[in-house]
Amino acid sequence: MTQTYDYDVLFLGAGHGTFDGAGPLAASGKRVGVIESGLIGGTCPNRGCNAKITLDAPVTVQRAVERMQGVVSGKVGINWSELVAHKQTIIDPLPGNIAGKLTQSGADIIHGRGVLIDAHTISVDGRAYTGDKIVVATGLRPHRLDVPGDELAIDSSDFMNLRELPHRIAIMARATSVWSLPPSPTRPGRTSPS
Repeated sequence: MTQTYDYDVLFLGAGHGTFDGAGPLAASGKRVGVIESGLIGGTCPNRGCNAKITLDAPVTVQRAVERMQGVVSGKVGINWSELVAHKQTIIDPLPGNIAGKLTQSGADIIHGRGVLIDAHTISVDGRAYTGDKIVVATGLRPHRLDVPGDELAIDSSDFMNLRELPHRIAIMARATSVWSLPPSPTRPGRTSPS
């Protein structure tokens, strides 16, 4: 007897690992479900890569002006709070855009926190969803250190949303997310971290 599942492939998490795979699978005719409790797209479009690129753009302009002094004149400054607000206008539509592409390809989006029950079942808010194949693509969360002064620490998501830059910063990380931090904090007259 052949087992019948709700989906051919059921994804837990909706970051890059999912939207790069779920859309093409659904477009090819596979029954695809995507379970996500947060923003569709995960870290890169919402709190990482796209935010960094947007925050970096004025720094690129500032550095170009500095290199061209003598050819161009004047000083270019960066208004951090305006830059952060601009970043939000760029990234806020991304989860909806990604979700739209997934649903247009034929994938179902299931909002809620998924709990893996067995090799073919994920429960979301008490409802079971089944898949012939399950892909766990839940990403990572920052690990908070238990050290004196940890109340002063913020993670990369918090950093990307700072309305005001601190005069000095120190970065402690081992994950690749630290490399997503923009050089912006060292450019608007701030002291470079050492």
